[in-house]
Amino acid sequence: MHPDSVEWIVPDTERPLSAAARRVLDHVNDQIAAGDSLEAVMTFLFETTRAVFPCDRLGLAFLENEDRRLVTAWVRADYAPLRLGPGYADDLRTTSLPALFTTPGIRLIHDLAQYVHCHPGSRASRLLLAEGVRSSLVAPLRVGERRVGVLFRSARRPHAYDADSVRMHQALAERLGQAVELARRLEQLAASTHAAHEMLGVVSHELKSPLAALTMQLDALAAGLHGPVNDRQRETLERLAKRTRQVLALNQEYLDFARVAEGEPELQWETGLRFGPDLLEPVLELLEPRRAQRECPLETEFAPGLTVAGDAELLRVVLRNLVGNAIKYARVGGRVIVRALHQDQNVQISVWNEGPGFKPEEEKLLFRRFSRLPDARRSRIEGTGLGLYTAWRIVHRHGGRLTARAEPGRWAEFTCLLPDQAP
Repeated sequence: MHPDSVEWIVPDTERPLSAAARRVLDHVNDQIAAGDSLEAVMTFLFETTRAVFPCDRLGLAFLENEDRRLVTAWVRADYAPLRLGPGYADDLRTTSLPALFTTPGIRLIHDLAQYVHCHPGSRASRLLLAEGVRSSLVAPLRVGERRVGVLFRSARRPHAYDADSVRMHQALAERLGQAVELARRLEQLAASTHAAHEMLGVVSHELKSPLAALTMQLDALAAGLHGPVNDRQRETLERLAKRTRQVLALNQEYLDFARVAEGEPELQWETGLRFGPDLLEPVLELLEPRRAQRECPLETEFAPGLTVAGDAELLRVVLRNLVGNAIKYARVGGRVIVRALHQDQNVQISVWNEGPGFKPEEEKLLFRRFSRLPDARRSRIEGTGLGLYTAWRIVHRHGGRLTARAEPGRWAEFTCLLPDQAP
């Protein structure tokens, strides 16, 4: 790497800030004390501090899902378009940012073009470079000893920041930690309450109609209104079976979610789990009626002796959600392919389907509780928005990763990486 492209700097806390910088910090303290919203605090910060040191772009990201995922919560720039905006998420382990929380100081990138040349796999850096960003300051946000997020400041020219800039950015991050986390949690509480109300409405709607229909039809059968089973009765029984399966599928999603929502599930580790007989085949047998109804050819590609390590019951939950989703969202008659292969000391499992896929900007909605894609809501496909979140949580509990990619209008693929041995 070019020696001047990136530095990890411990700010000189003994060196006094300029009078202008101190006035800005006093204004920031006043704004924080006022208890305004996250939007108000960050907008004030962006507009006020630009007079002291360069800022073409200001960003704020929070740690989520047991500090494993970094999600952008707020971004403001004096240019457009933004390629890395609110909702962008990354697995923290795939970035260079964990060092922010384990070593003192902050990260200063003098020339992002040189940095990307040396780190071509950094997706976020490539997106920022495409926006025109060339210099970057990144500082951790903490509340006491607890890490909560990251504060980003960027400029569109290289070598924009000096030692005074580093000291100022660190001072802002120290003041912001508790305030922005509190503002964010209040906003999350409001959003969660709204989502809970929506969920209750969905559950009531999904359960009321099939249960009412089931009761009415069973009453009719019990009263002997149809007599011996004939074609009409057979149609009635098929409708009842279909609706009962829908209710059971919804209920199963809630049961799976309940198991992993109340803290970390206790894993019952097993080694040598046969991917086909022990994990996939029971899931495919359970999902066969749904697959037949959708007329989806289902193909499997994996070595007969492939084994996985983990909690067999929970891994079947993962496969049931991924394969079930692939069938549910595939177009009628569209293929579903389940692949698995050994990769280093892991097993990679992917579930692919022909169907509508999802748009790049919708990726941020995946793996979140009660979150569903707009097309799914519009087409009234049944679901709770819990299945993918439950699968994501189980995979990460096993020390693995779950990712998704798609080509809108053509296909979608979900891939998880699991260990082949117990820890």
